[in-house]
Amino acid sequence: MDGYFVKINLRALFIKALIILILSLGVLILLFGIFNLLFPHYILHKFILPLADIFSQIGHIRQTSTSELIYREWLGITIYIPLVGFMIVIFGFIWHKLENEIREESLPSNFNINRNQQRINLFYIIAIISITIIGTILRTINLNQSLWLDEITTVTQFIKPFKFWRYLELGDHWLYSFLGFLSIKLFGENEIIIRLPAFILGIVAIPVMYYVVKDFLSQEEGLLASGLLCVSAFHIHHSNDARGYSTLALLSLVSSFLFLRIILNRNPVKRQKECLLFGIFTTLGFLSHFYYIWVLLAQYLTILTIFLVERLPKKKAIGLRGYGSGLLTVMVTAVLTACIIYGPAFIPAVIRKYVTWKGAGEPISLKFVGQLFAGATTTNFWGFIFTAIVLFSLVDLWRKQNKILALYLIFSVGLPLVIVRIICKAAQINYFIYALPFLLIALAHSMVIFARRFRTSFRYVILSALIITFISIQLPALLFYYQHYKSGAEDYRAVGQLIDKFAKKEDIICSIGIGDRCPQYYIKKHQVKHLNEHEFFREVELGKSRIWLVVTYPDFLHLYQESRSIYELARKRLKLVGYFPGAFSDLLVYVNR
Repeated sequence: MDGYFVKINLRALFIKALIILILSLGVLILLFGIFNLLFPHYILHKFILPLADIFSQIGHIRQTSTSELIYREWLGITIYIPLVGFMIVIFGFIWHKLENEIREESLPSNFNINRNQQRINLFYIIAIISITIIGTILRTINLNQSLWLDEITTVTQFIKPFKFWRYLELGDHWLYSFLGFLSIKLFGENEIIIRLPAFILGIVAIPVMYYVVKDFLSQEEGLLASGLLCVSAFHIHHSNDARGYSTLALLSLVSSFLFLRIILNRNPVKRQKECLLFGIFTTLGFLSHFYYIWVLLAQYLTILTIFLVERLPKKKAIGLRGYGSGLLTVMVTAVLTACIIYGPAFIPAVIRKYVTWKGAGEPISLKFVGQLFAGATTTNFWGFIFTAIVLFSLVDLWRKQNKILALYLIFSVGLPLVIVRIICKAAQINYFIYALPFLLIALAHSMVIFARRFRTSFRYVILSALIITFISIQLPALLFYYQHYKSGAEDYRAVGQLIDKFAKKEDIICSIGIGDRCPQYYIKKHQVKHLNEHEFFREVELGKSRIWLVVTYPDFLHLYQESRSIYELARKRLKLVGYFPGAFSDLLVYVNR
C-alpha cells in the first residue's frame, strides 16, 4: 500500500513539474514577444541571427543560408509570439485546474463504443485482404522508377549522412531518414530499397484504416474507407515517394485512433497501455513531419473544448475527469521528447521553415480539398463539392451524438487550413496528407448515409456506383503518374547512363537548374562541375574540351540570370543529344561536339 502512495506521489510531482515548466515557458515567450514588438530590430540582430549562425556551423542550415535576408522575416511573425505565449499560459492554468479536479468515476455497465459486431465474419476478412493486395499492386508499379529531385536531396543530405540529432528542415523527415538509413544499411542502395519504408507504411495504412473506422463507426464504413484509401491517387503517389508523407498519414491516423479511444472508452485495464502507445506514436508522429503539429493542436483543442463544455450549465459530455491530466502529461512529454531529439537549433529552423512556407506553393482555396481527394490539380467547383460532402458527414456525426469525433475532425482538417491561409498565405499540398485519412473517413460516412436512404436491395448497387465514381475521379492523376513509371518523375538515371556511356575521362560535365546537384547521384564515372557564366563561356569559346551540359527544370531558368545565360548559349552553340520528359520536369543534355 505504501508503494502505491509513493507511485501516486511521484506521478503528481512529475505532472506538477511539467505544469510549472509549461507555465514558465509561456511566461518567457509572452515577455519575449512583448519585448520583441517594442524592439524587433534589436532582438533580430542580438539574438536570432547570432543564434542561427552559431548552430549553423555544425548543421545543414549552413548549406542553405543563415543570411539576414532570410532571418529578417522574423519581423513578419513578431505579432504571433506574444499570442503563442499567452495561449501556453492559458493552457497551463487550465491543465492545473483540471489536475485539481481529478476524481475517479465509474463507467455505466452498458458503456461501449459501437460494438454492434464483435466478431469479424469471413466476408470482411476476405474483403480487407483483397483490398490490401490491390493497394499493394497499385503502389508497386512505380517503385523502381528513377529518383527525382526531392528524393535525391533526401538521400544525399539526410538519409546517407544520417545524424541522430538533426535540425528541423523542410526536406528532413527525421523518422523517414532513420528508416531509410536502416533500409540501405540492411539491403543495399537502390531505388526500391530507398522507397521501401514509404511503400510498406503506405500499404499498412489500408488495413489500419479499416480497423480504426470500424471501431468508431461500422464495419461497412471501415471497409469503404479502406477501399477509398486503396485507390487514392494522392496516397499512391506518396507511398512511392522516398520521403515521410506516407509515414505522416499513417501515424496521424494511429495517434488519432488512440487519442479518441482514450477519450471515449475509459476502461481502467486498457487505459495505461493505450496512454503508453499514444505517447510513443505521438513522438514518432512529430518526428515524421513538422505538420504533425496540426494533429497535436486538434487533440489539445478537443481536450480543452470538452473541459469547458462540461462546466456549462446543464451540459454533460463524456468528459476527462479522472484521467484527463494523465493524457495531457503523455502528450506534453512526447512533444518535449521529439523537440529534444530534433536538436538545439529548433527555433532558428522553425523560423526558416516559416520563411520557406510563406512563399511556397499556391494560396489555399477550396481547390486544395479537391487536390487531396483527386490527387491532381482540380477546379474550385470540385473542391466545393467535396467540402460540402465533408460538412454533410460532420453534421450527421454531430446529430447522432458522435460529437467528439465530429469535433476532432473539424479541428484536425478545417482549422489548420484556415490558420495556414492567414499566417503563411501559401502551402504545399503534400504537407496536408495527414488530413487525407480523415477526409476519406468523412467521405465514406457520407456514402453510407446516402446509400441507406434506398431500399436494402439497392444499397450495394448505390455504393458500388459511388465507388466507381470516386475511382473515375482518380483516373486522370493515376494515368498521368503511371505513364512515367519506366522513367520516373524526372529521369536522372537515364541522364547518368547516357553520360557514363559516351563521355570520356577528360570531358567536362556540368549542370544548371534547380536540380543541378542531382545528376551527380547517377553519374558514376565523372565528377559534375558547377561552372559560373564566365567559366562556361570560356570553355565553349576555347573548344579544347568536350562539354556536357545537363539542364534540370528548364521552365524555371528564368528565375536565375546566370543559368539562363548559360542555357541560351547552349541552345545556340551546343547540340541537344538527350531529351528526357518527366512528370515534374523535362531533363535536357547538350554536348558541344
